[in-house]
Amino acid sequence: MNELNRNTRTLIVSFVLVIMMLIPLRFVEVGEGLSVSENQMVLGETSVNQPVVTEVVEPSVPLEEPYQTIENKFDCIAKTDIDAAWNDLRVEIENKQVDQAQATEVVNNLILAQTRVCK
Repeated sequence: MNELNRNTRTLIVSFVLVIMMLIPLRFVEVGEGLSVSENQMVLGETSVNQPVVTEVVEPSVPLEEPYQTIENKFDCIAKTDIDAAWNDLRVEIENKQVDQAQATEVVNNLILAQTRVCK
């Protein structure tokens, strides 16, 4: 491979790399230009007869909003699931698989779960 081929290859690779880097930067520039164009004002013009209008800007929803909705969502339990749990507890008590303390704890948990039944 001679010197001319190496130089040509280097130029082509460099050109491709530069193009690959400039295209995403152009998208960023266009995105910034769109947000700036909303707030553009014309300098040097005054309006004597027209009242000054102030624009009320509502705060945008923060990015964390969907996550707060998901985390604060109240999960409900199906009535069939609670009925199945009561039946399982009854069978376990009849077969003497649980003692009195465990049965009391499960009953308390099931009573709390019944308050979260889906309507």
